[in-house]
Amino acid sequence: MDFKAKAHRGIKVWRSIRCPSYVAYIGILAAGLVMQYLWAAWRPQYRDDELIAHGGLYYTGGLNEDFDVKQPQARDDNYLVLLGFLLCVETSDIVQWALANPIFVYLGRRSLSWFLVQSILVYTMGIRLFQVLPIANEVASTVACFFVVLAATAMGSEVFYRVVEVPSHVLSHATFDWIRD
Repeated sequence: MDFKAKAHRGIKVWRSIRCPSYVAYIGILAAGLVMQYLWAAWRPQYRDDELIAHGGLYYTGGLNEDFDVKQPQARDDNYLVLLGFLLCVETSDIVQWALANPIFVYLGRRSLSWFLVQSILVYTMGIRLFQVLPIANEVASTVACFFVVLAATAMGSEVFYRVVEVPSHVLSHATFDWIRD
């Protein structure tokens, strides 16, 4: 099945009339964004009440009574936003071209390193630095800590990428080749 070709043909509406598939994808994305707005911004006092009334994708109506609102929830609005966006990425040459930017590719290859290193540096270095900075202005202290932690994260994630991730990729490819032979 060539998903991209079928998406370019569109969705059959009636006889020979077809609707471009990106309209449906943007509709799914917009529905998720509208739900996020309605459930979080318009009526924030009902944010947790919505979880009981509209069970997530993996719940049934009677099983969603004892949930912990402090834990992350599988929400339908998040699912629709991701589904609409990823369908647009999968079928649109323009979006694929924009995301093939070398900066995005570079960051994508190192995203795991950034993810693992930044939290460690924020909690160990950033908070401690903020506490000991003698700057009276809190905004200036925050900005200084942000840029120091950003620079340290960039260096630390590159070291992590070269020391851990690249050897892991080499080992995994060697293991896969060994298994295949």
